[in-house]
Order: sequence, then C-alpha cells, then structure tokens
Amino acid sequence: MAITITGNSGITMPDEGIEAKELGNGAIIQVKQIVKPDVFSNTNTNSTFTDVTGLTITITPNSNSNKILVSAMINAGHSGTGTGVGYRLVRTKQGGSDEYPFIADASSSRYRYTWGLMTHYSNASNSQDNLFGEFLDNPFDGSGTVVPVTYKIQQANSGGTAYVNRSGEDLDGTGGHGRSLSTITVKEVVA
Repeated sequence: MAITITGNSGITMPDEGIEAKELGNGAIIQVKQIVKPDVFSNTNTNSTFTDVTGLTITITPNSNSNKILVSAMINAGHSGTGTGVGYRLVRTKQGGSDEYPFIADASSSRYRYTWGLMTHYSNASNSQDNLFGEFLDNPFDGSGTVVPVTYKIQQANSGGTAYVNRSGEDLDGTGGHGRSLSTITVKEVVA
C-alpha cells in the first residue's frame, strides 16, 4: 500500500485506507484531550488521595501491543505555609483496579507522588506552580484483551487548602493571581 508525495501537489493516499501496522512503529493513530478550565479545591488535610474532578480521560487502544503517550499539565496552587501537596497519575483498565505506573520509589513511610511540591515559606498563600510530565505507558504489555484505559489525576494535601487552576490568595486585579487551566492528552502510539 503506497503513499505518494509529489512535489508541490500534495499527498496521495490509497482509497482503501491504511492500517495502523502499515504506518510503522512510533506512528500516532489516536489522540484525545481533556481541558479543565474551572477550579478544584481540596480542604482534606489528612494526605488522602482525592480525584481531581475534570482531569480524567479514557482511551481504547487498537492493539494490546500499542503504547499510550500521556501528557499531563496541572496548575497547582496552595494556601498553606510549609505544607505539602502531591499529585499522582493513576491508570485504570476497565474492570480492574487503580494502578500507579508513574510514582516515585518507596522510601520509609514517605508518600509516593508523580509530582510533589512544598508550599513556599515566604508569601505562601500565593503559591502556584505549573506541573508537567510526559509518560510512555504500555498498559497491556502486548498480551490480554484490549479494554478502555482511564487516566486520572489525584491530589493529596497535608494542610491548608490545595487548589487546581488558581493561586492560594486568588486576588482580583493583581499580578500573579490569574486563573489557569490544566490538561491531560493521551496519544496511541503504534508499537
């Protein structure tokens, strides 16, 4: 099955289409994105992980050998002083339980995050950070039945109020207190 690229006249594709396996490894064959423009707040201070509403996305791969490239951006704010907030990327295959393929190694009784931050001691009530990560996931390891795979963001807060998409103070009319958004993008990659 040939794809023809001819000078300035463009690309000619076969009428019957192209199968993913014919594109070769590394080709992106499916893209989904969720954008969270609203604010999430968490006053639960016992460091229990809580789902961040609006940061959940599901993709169904075409093959159990394909990989999923997950890109996540979280705009994290906090109102506390010297407290911690952590985020983790969670994967759940339909009918299964939560899995944590992208968290830090265990060390004593420390929490295991994908992203973690301490609030600033100076002007802590205005802390806001942009957290970003890209992760190449192999949810089926080339075996088993393909089912939908859900990725979501969870947050754990140790004090004060933890926010997504706003600063701690969130003041009107002042620099550094703007609102922002967060996203998750998933791309199926032929492997």
